[in-house]
Amino acid sequence: MCNSFFEQIFIPESKSFNCNTFTGNSFFCPIHNHPECEMVFIAKGEIETVVGNSKYRQQAGELLLVGPHIPHGFSFNRTQATFTSHYIQIKTRLIENSRLLFSELSALNKISEYFEQGAIFALDAKLTALYFAIFEQEGSARLMAWMPFLQSLSQIQPQRLLTEHYQQQSSEAIHPIVQCIKEHIRAHLSLAEISEKMNMSISTFTRVIQQNIGLSYVEYLTSVKVDLACRLLSSSVHPITYVASESGFTSISQFNKKFKQHVGASPSEYRKEWRDIYSPIMLPIKDKRWDMGEIC
Repeated sequence: MCNSFFEQIFIPESKSFNCNTFTGNSFFCPIHNHPECEMVFIAKGEIETVVGNSKYRQQAGELLLVGPHIPHGFSFNRTQATFTSHYIQIKTRLIENSRLLFSELSALNKISEYFEQGAIFALDAKLTALYFAIFEQEGSARLMAWMPFLQSLSQIQPQRLLTEHYQQQSSEAIHPIVQCIKEHIRAHLSLAEISEKMNMSISTFTRVIQQNIGLSYVEYLTSVKVDLACRLLSSSVHPITYVASESGFTSISQFNKKFKQHVGASPSEYRKEWRDIYSPIMLPIKDKRWDMGEIC
């Protein structure tokens, strides 16, 4: 997909999926995609979720299923509170191969559809306990705990489908738009200026970007700028003023304001938190991952 960043997820050969837990009050995960399926459960607080071309405020007790190559992103910007998420990243063909090999796992047919639909479920106490049981196990026992959870999940209806109006094959019109935005990130192009560059009317440009990305031009432009800033802050020692300029912000005050709105922390706080978590292992910008928290 060209309308989002590609993330490389590392699942060891000895595992079928990764389990991760994150707790904090600052988090920004730009719109991205990967070939793995993902399950994201919010245990505490709430988080702004974008899936396909839908925006949704995911609440505590809700589980998101998002399928392969579907653009999705998350942000948490309430600095006076914390949120906790427990998420699972699943190897691409685990569900497909399991349902083909074992007739008894026919429930996975429905689960597979839910991943493709970007389904949101409200989990009751029983389902929540089954979900947490996955995190409490290791090795083959973890896989065995995952199956009854999926079986139980397949018996309830999702409360919302976030990709209901999303076209998996993005319109070719969005590709040059996204490329143009990234190439001119420091040019401060207005909506009228970038529309003119793309030889589109403002209304056509707005419609194309909204239908394919689910955000306005200003919203998407800001998310691209903030993501670039996150990458520079976490992979370099450049001064904050340099990062602000390179990320396309017109002033340090604008940068600090927008960054904190999206990430929930100041640029310096984000840099310190990121380095505290990942130091001394520093990833180059091209290998930046947005997975945060403790690997279970």
